[in-house]
Amino acid sequence: MKKKVGFFGGSFDPIHLGHLNLALQIKESLSLEEILWVPAFCSPTRLTSPPVAEPHHRLKMVQEAIQAIEGFTCLDFEVKRKKPSYTIDTLRFLEESLSKDTSLFLLLSEEAYLGFSHWKEAEEMEKKVTLVSGKRECHKKNASKESSLIRVENKVMEISSTDIRKRLQENKYVGHLLPYPVLAYIKKHGLYKGSL
Repeated sequence: MKKKVGFFGGSFDPIHLGHLNLALQIKESLSLEEILWVPAFCSPTRLTSPPVAEPHHRLKMVQEAIQAIEGFTCLDFEVKRKKPSYTIDTLRFLEESLSKDTSLFLLLSEEAYLGFSHWKEAEEMEKKVTLVSGKRECHKKNASKESSLIRVENKVMEISSTDIRKRLQENKYVGHLLPYPVLAYIKKHGLYKGSL
């Protein structure tokens, strides 16, 4: 039987409880053995407005957030490449580094899936992975082709990295939105000050 492994990429600027909630529910729903978290150096869709926190900080925040969760692993592949992060490149890297009896599942938020057809070599990616999307109430009415998609009916946590950065800028409490080790890291390194 093939080992079922999830792949969850993103800017994670910063990682928050919504990300963890989505990943955990997908992992449990599909009985995935492991989820690989892959922070992007910079998403190709964000070249004109790159992430606020530097890549090494976002990588460290993901590591801090998932360290106590069994079956979650953080990879630094995209951060170390220091170039725009195309998912197809990371999938090819994983194909070479993972055992041949691995079945990959690409975790997507619903809004990410709605734009998936515009990703670099999207059709090629669909040959390599199974697409998995969580549900977000604000996107229920959007229609999309779902022939190759597994949709997990997860409980929704409407949390936004943008809102977290805004609250930090305004010196508002954010401990209810992200793991404490991430908040401690943000405070220690003075991240997101003057980020608006």
